Amino acid sequence: MFTTQWSQKGPHVYLVFEKTSDSFQIEDVAVTLTNTSCKLTIPDCLPFGFELFDEIDQKRSERQQNNDRLVLVLRKKNENIKWTSLTSKNVNEQNNEYNQRAVTSVRMSGGTIVTHGILKGGNQTSASSPCQTGQDIMKEGFKSLKQFEHESHQLKTVKHAWYETGSHSLVITIYIALLDQLGVSVIYEERNLTITMKTCDETFHEKYGTTIETPFLWSIRLFAAIVPSKGRHKITRKTLEIHLLKQEAVKWKNLLEIETPSLSLNSTENRKDGWKKIGQDEPMEFASDDEDNNNVKKNENRPLPSTTSCFHSRTSVKSVCRAGFTGLNNLGNTCFMNSVLQALANTSDLKTYLLDGHYRKDINTKNPLGMKGKMVEVVFELFKELWSRDKTSFSPIKFKEMVGLKEPRFTDYMQHDAQEFMAFLLDIIHEDVNRVVEKPYSEGKEDDDRPDHVVAEESWKLHKSRNDSFIVDLFHGLFKSKLDCPKCGHCSLKFDPFLFLTIPLPKPKRVLSVFFHYVDPTRKPVKITLSVSSSGGTMLEIFQKVGEKMNISVNKLQIFEVYKQWIRRFFLPTSSLNDVRPDDVIFVQETQAKDEDGNEMLQLPVVQRQTVSTLAQHCAYCSALPQVHKLKRCLKCMRVGYCHQVCQRADWPQHRKNCSRKLDVVGMPFFMCFPKRKATYKYLCELVTMFSKRSVKVTHYQQTNATPPSPVEGCPFVLSPVNWKTMQFNTLPPLTDQGDEVLDLSDCKLLGLDWETDNRKTYFVKVESVTMDCDEISVAGENNNGADIRSCLQLFTEPEILSQMEAWYCPRCKDHREATKKMSIWQLPKVLILQLKRFSFKNLLWRDKIDTFVDFPVNGLDMSEFCINPRESNIPQIYDLYAVVNHHGGIFGGHYTSYVRLATDDDSSQGVGWRFCDDSHIRELNDPQQVVSKAAYVVMYKKRKLPQAHPSLDQRFLDHPAIEEERISGNPPSPTAPFESPSPSRASPSPSSNSQADDPLEADEAPYYLSSVCLGTGRNTSNEPEAVDDISGVPLIRYNEIFDDQGNVREETDSKVEENEDNKDHGDNATMIPPNSPVSCKEDFSKVNCNPPLSYTDMDAID
Repeated sequence: MFTTQWSQKGPHVYLVFEKTSDSFQIEDVAVTLTNTSCKLTIPDCLPFGFELFDEIDQKRSERQQNNDRLVLVLRKKNENIKWTSLTSKNVNEQNNEYNQRAVTSVRMSGGTIVTHGILKGGNQTSASSPCQTGQDIMKEGFKSLKQFEHESHQLKTVKHAWYETGSHSLVITIYIALLDQLGVSVIYEERNLTITMKTCDETFHEKYGTTIETPFLWSIRLFAAIVPSKGRHKITRKTLEIHLLKQEAVKWKNLLEIETPSLSLNSTENRKDGWKKIGQDEPMEFASDDEDNNNVKKNENRPLPSTTSCFHSRTSVKSVCRAGFTGLNNLGNTCFMNSVLQALANTSDLKTYLLDGHYRKDINTKNPLGMKGKMVEVVFELFKELWSRDKTSFSPIKFKEMVGLKEPRFTDYMQHDAQEFMAFLLDIIHEDVNRVVEKPYSEGKEDDDRPDHVVAEESWKLHKSRNDSFIVDLFHGLFKSKLDCPKCGHCSLKFDPFLFLTIPLPKPKRVLSVFFHYVDPTRKPVKITLSVSSSGGTMLEIFQKVGEKMNISVNKLQIFEVYKQWIRRFFLPTSSLNDVRPDDVIFVQETQAKDEDGNEMLQLPVVQRQTVSTLAQHCAYCSALPQVHKLKRCLKCMRVGYCHQVCQRADWPQHRKNCSRKLDVVGMPFFMCFPKRKATYKYLCELVTMFSKRSVKVTHYQQTNATPPSPVEGCPFVLSPVNWKTMQFNTLPPLTDQGDEVLDLSDCKLLGLDWETDNRKTYFVKVESVTMDCDEISVAGENNNGADIRSCLQLFTEPEILSQMEAWYCPRCKDHREATKKMSIWQLPKVLILQLKRFSFKNLLWRDKIDTFVDFPVNGLDMSEFCINPRESNIPQIYDLYAVVNHHGGIFGGHYTSYVRLATDDDSSQGVGWRFCDDSHIRELNDPQQVVSKAAYVVMYKKRKLPQAHPSLDQRFLDHPAIEEERISGNPPSPTAPFESPSPSRASPSPSSNSQADDPLEADEAPYYLSSVCLGTGRNTSNEPEAVDDISGVPLIRYNEIFDDQGNVREETDSKVEENEDNKDHGDNATMIPPNSPVSCKEDFSKVNCNPPLSYTDMDAID
């Protein structure tokens, strides 16, 4: 019949009754008000009434109405009382006979109808059922309630999560997919929630043996009181979200009341006649289960509430699991967060730093960019839960709340990018433990032609002066960025820190042919078959591949498309390849800015035309062949022929539309590059003649008894500037012969070579297009759909030309230039994070995901070739995989999972093998190669710790001038001279130790020096490094004699090192080698009970 809403403002309460039926008029509705009640009477229907929350002043209350709406403005008697509901909490059923009429439904704010609801503040009451008598309604009500209890499936527990959004509010998320919008209802009471729902999820019904028509009922007793009138809910595709408002601003320790007595839903012991009276505040108590109370917070100071599940009892505190097998419950599209947290929790150094409490001494409470240590504290709590072994999964609600306080975009339950979240989280943790309390002001400096290592060291010190934390020590590396100005050649170097390496993926390939033309007209063109990106590529690929193949700089190439024998467009390196089809004719022209003498060169494209086109083979009107009648041209256009004047007159009405003089294009266009100082008319004629021979065949004719012309006058063509757009109308006069005078071609953008083909002239030619004679080569590789991580890294380090939108400001040119940019890796971090660039964003409307399979090694990723720092490139940079974050699905929807393992430096039993993490589900992997899949998005590597020299000696060797010379020049140092001591009393080396000269250190081997080799009784057995004044007598161990090709320690080296370790304490049997005495290593090492080194330098004295 009508719907009802109510609200309050100041001393007034507003009741709005909106008619939903045409069976009565608003004027016919009688309203009866008392100080404590309101009653509405509709003709031929039972009266409807209810007790009000508080007393009103009926004399000062008003009634307002229009055609479909009735508004009651009630005046409060006590204006200072705020109504929390519309109806009274103490309704005496026996004194209010109209309360015998049950409210048929309550329409919630979300539009859901709640059967047998209670009229409360903020709800809309629907009374759209047909008019019935009180006895009929009562009978129907009893029957409906009993039938609903009988037919519904009562749930003990439902997979859900809850979190507090402030001191007064909280949200409950129920994880049931495909809920029926009309089948969901929620009844809010101060301490109870009753949820009924229907779902189309077949998996859910299979679990409980129900059908789609079966309603489900879940009732819970809340931890504390709420405001029923403020309750609301929202239905999504996979969840039901319920928003509650607390009566008191207290922190809930749990969602459910602890140790609630059991009471069956069908029991009538605590309810009279099975009906709940309007306004009644005696909440029913429902059955409780241990699973419902398993989200009690262990630590009241740091609450981390958990979820329950109708599928698994995964959050029971009684359950025990292996270390590393604790999952994270999905709070609603939080798989991106869970996968990142699992990967970081298995970063062994970060785990140790947090769980051992080392972070506490670094907490920075004064950093405005951080969270005063709150974020690192909540991450510590989360890591502790993940490695606690006392539960198989839990809900990271406290962590999500903390993230939302810092970054509002992560407060919702939408999908987010895992890499962006990881970068955000590591940055916030870094700021929380940043050891720099007050960041100094700093400015980046130009390189000023200083050595790279000087600029790099200065940039790293500058970065560390503002950012000094464990996160920087573990995850940060250093880029080298080089920008080259294409105009002035100025080079700018810059070194920047990085957290991620975002590496591009090789795009699918397609085959494309281009024609390369030399600047020398005497050399034959070359047809080159290339393999280019099938989508998303740029013309830079062609520039680079042609330049590499022909050994020509990219800056000396011009690329243009030829369409119907004329130049259609020129390409920039940033131009898209998507518009180039396989059958397009692409010319790549070599150019030259200056000649060998430094003179300026002119670059001029030329298009070939003929003044009179070849006559058609038949009459334009009657199609008669020339054998019967000789064809005569139209004198106006010279393009068509007729067999008779009659045909010409008959065809004129149609032909006059296109009758205009035009020059037909013939042959192929070409590109001339010549010195500006040689731009005479004669030189141009000679040049175009040589270039034109590539694509046209010219037959010369002349009239009888004609006088032979001079060489220039005899040229059967005219050179004239051409309009670029039309290729027809000349805006400048034709070029004329001015002898040896240089022509001014500054305004000429395109030159026309117009062949004289009019046979009425004294000298004319016949021009025919021919196929270009050219050589052919192919640089197209195999067209496969896979790639490896090495090829991706090579793409990352390839130079690129900035687009116009990304133009760089050249300090020398004082203008923005589309410079060539090259990124290189100068310093590698301990933990290397690689992001595979799978998502492509062209614009707001076009996005795509690249599903290319990328192969990457599980062990032994060698990054040495990509590190250009001389101090690191000679040292093996070996990395081992320990985490992979996967993205399954497409650009508009997907799911994140992760593969993780806890890798330790010594591969001890403390490590945990490979596991697959899918939110709350963790399972073990039998084959580590399973982690390599096309779903991999973020891969995380840890640098392998290789045996190093004694700290005091290692650093001195690395800083030694001879070693520095070898790194820079690539030449090995002299075996003895660079390491000789300046002491004049040094004895000459023993002849028996001259094998060093026959076995020099290879230039490409890393100089490793081991100070742990036993040198007499001078072994350092303490933890402190010894002070060494002379390093010339320390044996030299070569890298390839210690490690195999995979970077593993050789077995024979292990045994010899172990033998040396066994001889640390020499005791009385140890032989002392007198200082400053000449010895031979091979002869005298047996005297000190120690194996000789694998390779060594000559030692003539041991200090």
